[in-house]
Amino acid sequence: MALASDPKVPPTCCSPEPRIGPKKGSVPPKGNTAPSTPLKILVVDDHGSFREMLREIIVGLGHECRIARDGLEAWEMLQAERADVVLSDWQMPRMNGADLCSRIRSADGEFNYTYFVLLTGLADKAHFLRAMEAGADGCYTKCIDPDEIQAHLVSAGRIVALHRRASAGRQPISRSS
Repeated sequence: MALASDPKVPPTCCSPEPRIGPKKGSVPPKGNTAPSTPLKILVVDDHGSFREMLREIIVGLGHECRIARDGLEAWEMLQAERADVVLSDWQMPRMNGADLCSRIRSADGEFNYTYFVLLTGLADKAHFLRAMEAGADGCYTKCIDPDEIQAHLVSAGRIVALHRRASAGRQPISRSS
């Protein structure tokens, strides 16, 4: 049994056994799971195996996916090409996920919006509140469940589409709404 504290195993949950795959009793999605408009997603995590597993799920769901090893690398990549969605670890070297989120929120213009989700093993209320204060759209326990990832991306797709429509009509959406 590999423990989540083993440096070779990415921390995927707050339990000793990493949970990879759907929850027991989950029902696979029906019909076509491909998105109507693929999202440009950036996965940010210092654990290579976790990044690759997320990338495989995201690409399998029909989205584009780039990967970064930490917040600073992600920030540099975002300067070259925007992402619709960022899925980021919290604890990383050079720049953590909450700081990356704050930086993205400061840089998002009136007509741009990057949907940001923090994935973390820090599952306490204080970290959840800090994530929301940094501007995150979600903060979830770091587990690899393809159904949960798909659900989060469906929600992200709705918000991204809303911002795209508002931007096309030049009607900014207030961040406070």
